[in-house]
Amino acid sequence: MSDFFRGETRPEDDTAQCLYTDEYAHMIKVVIVGEPRVGKTSLRCALAMTEGPVEENSPYSAVSGRLSNNTQVRVQIWDPIQCPIFETTPRPFYTGAHFVLVVFSLELKESLERSGHWIAQARTFTHEDAILILVANKSDSERREVNKEEAEAFADAHAVKYVEVSTLVSLPDLLSSIVGLGLTNRRRKDLTKECVVC
Repeated sequence: MSDFFRGETRPEDDTAQCLYTDEYAHMIKVVIVGEPRVGKTSLRCALAMTEGPVEENSPYSAVSGRLSNNTQVRVQIWDPIQCPIFETTPRPFYTGAHFVLVVFSLELKESLERSGHWIAQARTFTHEDAILILVANKSDSERREVNKEEAEAFADAHAVKYVEVSTLVSLPDLLSSIVGLGLTNRRRKDLTKECVVC
């Protein structure tokens, strides 16, 4: 896995700015989806290392950093539910995604069952090389409705990666893992080509 050292983190409020600039050697787009009340926005804030509510007019955050060899990397983390048009027009939000994080809550079994819908939607609107990860949130909870074996079996059945996190207690360095996985797939054609304006 590549060592990723965080630099600037901020809400991405300039919708006229596309994802590619000369300043960064690599751009990685991450989209977070899932049912309501499963912790999508909390996950986005944890990945971006921000606190408090995300601005309603800012559907994604940008994290800049560098690798151990000083290569500059920029990661955009999308929380498209922030945009009202996502429900009726999801395709533009998935365009160019390198990763889709399908989030469910370990306290809500129904949210795992509904994850199949989000996985299918992601596969419909993303490039075949996009990496899908089923993210189980609230791993610290004592009110689990879903055990690890059940969730892993669900992930295996849908051919996606699986990880458990808690955005309140501990979050594995998922962002570094995403950067590492993204860079190992650089031989595929670049996927991130468009900006989306809410």
